[in-house]
Amino acid sequence: MTQYSNQPAPQAFDWNSPLPDIQQTQSVLVPDGRYAFQVKSKNFTSWTSGKLAGFPKCEITLTVWNETGAETEVKANLTLADSMIWMVRQFWRACGEHVRPNEPFCPPWSTILGRQGWLDLGHRSYKDKDNNEKTVNEIKKYLEPDGRPIPPLASQYQQQYQQPQYTQQQAANAFGPAPTYPQQQYPQQTNSQYVPAHPVDDGDVPRQQPQYQQPPQAGSDNLLPF
Repeated sequence: MTQYSNQPAPQAFDWNSPLPDIQQTQSVLVPDGRYAFQVKSKNFTSWTSGKLAGFPKCEITLTVWNETGAETEVKANLTLADSMIWMVRQFWRACGEHVRPNEPFCPPWSTILGRQGWLDLGHRSYKDKDNNEKTVNEIKKYLEPDGRPIPPLASQYQQQYQQPQYTQQQAANAFGPAPTYPQQQYPQQTNSQYVPAHPVDDGDVPRQQPQYQQPPQAGSDNLLPF
């Protein structure tokens, strides 16, 4: 069966390549309780072994968190088998879809990324291949919506809204000094060149009234010859 995934493709190395120190991602164990969830990644594939070999499934990675700031990631499978359909319907009902009892439901798989809801988280203990006891978080149940708002995801909220603070020197180093412009010089007027049109009454200080000359009249000797 063809596999569809939004996860980045794995990087291959040859036998002569230096191997980088890539640490295995480990989940944070959080207490039992009610958590909000959001679908972080998906992978449409099928089971390859066991009694469900060949059955289609959707592998999902959920980011889960609560109001106290506890946050981790949990992996789960949504299997299209008659014995597991109840969990698939429960998941979509928690996401807000109208999944009615005793009625068929067609899941909108193309919209699964980013879907949110509530779930009940617990613990599961097991032994690894080296016979070491391990404890991980496990989804007990997807909860039906009850009108309770989804709290903001702490890691995304801080990354989105926490703006960097710059000092004046840091801003100058990052963006360069502020441009400077030459100051334009304007000629200054002196008292001898300026006579106000309406003199101000300053008491006994005489003011020189503006002088107006009448234009020359026709027949006057002041007319210029053409």
